[in-house]
Amino acid sequence: YCMYIAKKLFAGIAVAVPAAAAAMQWLKDISRQMPNGKRMTWHTPTGFWVQHDYQEFKDVRVKLNSCGVTHIWVRDWTEGTRAHSMANAISPNFVHALDASHLTMVANTMAREQLDVVAIHDSFGTHPCDVDRMQEIIRKEFVSLYLRPNLLAEFLWEVGAVGEPPQRGDLNIRDVMDSEFMFS
Repeated sequence: YCMYIAKKLFAGIAVAVPAAAAAMQWLKDISRQMPNGKRMTWHTPTGFWVQHDYQEFKDVRVKLNSCGVTHIWVRDWTEGTRAHSMANAISPNFVHALDASHLTMVANTMAREQLDVVAIHDSFGTHPCDVDRMQEIIRKEFVSLYLRPNLLAEFLWEVGAVGEPPQRGDLNIRDVMDSEFMFS
């Protein structure tokens, strides 16, 4: 049932946000270019090093008798990468890496302004008296991050793959500055 639902979900994404679906497919195609055993590594816009690596392994059941335990599983890491896992995980890992960059940019700006911030993944918090300023900072740093010339081209070059990044859409990223519900 999960596979059925997953297929329907991705079909829905392709209809609702075709550019996102195209970017996800492009990232998968790029990950499939990597030779078996080659990790994908790149740096986020804030300099954080990402290692996208799903190594091949074999689980071995070991028989023993100690403290009531009769068997354990030992993971034996082997050469190579799991291409299917690499392809399936590249899109969310790429987005998480960009979310981490955004978080870093917001935290750095808040620190420069001597404002407190607490964050969990892509959720931000601060004191009630500083919420309006934090909202401005979140939007400003988001726009700054995505105004970069082409994040996908930078990624392509750094992982050593070939191809053309998907075309950018016509979204004016600066409109985020006036969006009431961009981050709430």
